Amino acid sequence: PDVTAIIFVVASSSYNMVIREDNNTNRLREALDLFRSIWNNRWLRTISVILFLNKQDMLAEKVLAGKSKIEDYFPEYTRYTVPDDGI
Repeated sequence: PDVTAIIFVVASSSYNMVIREDNNTNRLREALDLFRSIWNNRWLRTISVILFLNKQDMLAEKVLAGKSKIEDYFPEYTRYTVPDDGI
């Protein structure tokens, strides 16, 4: 049977965690890199890709607690501010 879709699930709250295999590789960055490689794979161009960003509640808790800032792990978010109604 032909594959018609790929469901890719990423824990959005993993921005401040590392993968088990390597204590230096960020979990969310690793997931985004893997997603990008699937998305750009020429053999998968005709396949639907569904991205689920789960654990939004845990992400909100971390961001609101302010103990672990996203910009410490993703410098491109240094100047980003969360809107009042964003969480």
